[in-house]
Amino acid sequence: MPFTPFHLGPGAAFKAVGGLRNPDHPIIWPVSFLSALVGTCSHIGLDAVMHRDMEPFWPLVAGNPLLGLMSPEGLHVLCLAAGLLDLLAMPAGRCSLSSSGPRRATRAPG
Repeated sequence: MPFTPFHLGPGAAFKAVGGLRNPDHPIIWPVSFLSALVGTCSHIGLDAVMHRDMEPFWPLVAGNPLLGLMSPEGLHVLCLAAGLLDLLAMPAGRCSLSSSGPRRATRAPG
């Protein structure tokens, strides 16, 4: 698959909404698997809107009921807008992480 801004935009926007990963925190595997599932399903859905050979609901439904839901140009604009949203949201996420500092688990006295 080619790397284009149309592929990067939605993924970056989901990352901005979900927050930036703090390297001091461990990976939370359930969140990682859910993120992979959302990324996979959204990619299939976005591709199904513009690619005739997609069958997003196979084996439950034959064909592609999402084809033509919006124009390819509109889909590209949507993906670019998602990327721009990310560019606006990323600095805010970085500021909130740097101002609060890393959160560490503390033990109760006693």
